[in-house]
Amino acid sequence: MLKKYLELLSKAVGSFKNLGKGNSWSDYFQTVGFEFLVLLIGIAIIVGIIGVLFGPYKGTKKIKQFIISKSKLPLLKNIIGDYDKKIENIIKNVDKCIDILEDKLNKNKYINKDYTDYTSLINIINDITDNFNELSLLAYDNTLSDKLLKITNYISISEKIEKEKLMKKICSLRHHLCKYYIGNKATLLFEKNGFGKNEFALNDTLSDFLNVYIKKNNNIDIDVRTLVNKKKRLTISIVAVLGLFYIVYAMIVVPLIMMLF
Repeated sequence: MLKKYLELLSKAVGSFKNLGKGNSWSDYFQTVGFEFLVLLIGIAIIVGIIGVLFGPYKGTKKIKQFIISKSKLPLLKNIIGDYDKKIENIIKNVDKCIDILEDKLNKNKYINKDYTDYTSLINIINDITDNFNELSLLAYDNTLSDKLLKITNYISISEKIEKEKLMKKICSLRHHLCKYYIGNKATLLFEKNGFGKNEFALNDTLSDFLNVYIKKNNNIDIDVRTLVNKKKRLTISIVAVLGLFYIVYAMIVVPLIMMLF
């Protein structure tokens, strides 16, 4: 096919060169029409080559997007990612409270209510309470609620807040809170951690709450323990469909390439 096109191109150039004063208007239009025909065939060949080159890339992208769009995994990934950010923010605020109490420059064993540290603690604990309520975590976990209540009661009732006592209460809260923290970022991608373990399957406290949280906020019935396997099956589906696509693509394109050369 390519050889024939080159012959046509050579013929078109020859016709153009041979066009002179002795030729009629009919010869002129015939020559110009032939030139346009050769040009259109050339453009069609170039478009075809570009299609052959970029077909696999576009096809792969579209197939992946289509299969993934039929799955709830992207939505669940966003929901759990948003949850993880909120939990991380709570832990950071708890750590700020600990930093205030561990301040080595302030060796006083007590925090008086007229100290700026007291105001900072109150503001941070209010933020922690708001974050907990946003997640509905206090209503879900009575133990966590009790631990936070002990902290707020101790701060509000005591005239002088003993740092060591408050530290123990806050550390106890943090220890319990860590059960709701996603420790490995591979888990956020619905993959096993570095030890080949499914963190959702290992942490029932986290998984049970996430199931309730997702159902309440997004009306999706899901057991997050199954997400790792669901992603694995999704990946297998994508690979299988892409494999079939490449086979069909090769069956169509290879003969065309052979015809071209």
